[in-house]
Amino acid sequence: MTTLITAKSATYFVLVTEKGKEIGVSLGIDGMASVYIQRNGTRGLSMGRHFHAVTTEAALLQAVEAYKAADVKAAIRALISDRV
Repeated sequence: MTTLITAKSATYFVLVTEKGKEIGVSLGIDGMASVYIQRNGTRGLSMGRHFHAVTTEAALLQAVEAYKAADVKAAIRALISDRV
């Protein structure tokens, strides 16, 4: 799967999956990562989940394990490999 990664700032990235799903990832200090998935609905609000670990990479790995959708997992893995 191909993921388009756009850096909006040094700590916020927008990932677009092959299926066209848009995922926002905010990386904080002290091993925090927030993942926002744009959902279809009446207001189009994004749903966010927050992950805490020793490092931001470990928090992103927690996010990979937390999501069921293969395209979301692949997009977060692409961000991890892009940041290394």
